[in-house]
Amino acid sequence: MAATSALAQDDEEAARQRQQAQEAARQAAEARRQEELERTNRQRSIDSMTEFMRDVRADINRQVNRREDERTAKLAREREAVRVAFSDLNSATEELAPALASSAAVKTKARRISRSIEILLDFIEGSNKDKAKFDPSELKQFTRRELEWELLTSAELIRTDVALFLLRDSQSALDVNYLLSLGKLKAELLRLQWIARQLD
Repeated sequence: MAATSALAQDDEEAARQRQQAQEAARQAAEARRQEELERTNRQRSIDSMTEFMRDVRADINRQVNRREDERTAKLAREREAVRVAFSDLNSATEELAPALASSAAVKTKARRISRSIEILLDFIEGSNKDKAKFDPSELKQFTRRELEWELLTSAELIRTDVALFLLRDSQSALDVNYLLSLGKLKAELLRLQWIARQLD
């Protein structure tokens, strides 16, 4: 009976060990399953975040491209307006010399020159925000006839500077001397505009 009891105890011990081994195997399997689930969830989170970031980058790129397209279109419109203004400045200046015989004709040309200069100044402001200084005190002493001749002379001289500005503005590389010369050009344009407005 003692042998039977010992065998029974051995069987119980073996059954208990099997049960413990099965429990350990079950816990290990559960841990692996849990670990695999966590890994899958982490990967899903990473994939979701990657997709989100890809969408955000795509949205940002679309916005940047749209703004760049808008800026390019605006610049093209401004350059076209400046080209037209320069052309009008040229033709008004060419027509001014023969018009000096009539004050009414000078007034019309002066108005065209003033409008053209306004457009040119607005465009130059985009490249150079510095305030140009112009003191009209010297010109205030001029007679109307002297102002008419000064308008013609100044308009003829400034056309070359404006043409150089337009040429340099169309180039991709800008140098410091060019940027510094814009202040002088603005001051000359303001002077010419002041004279034109006095005759308008």
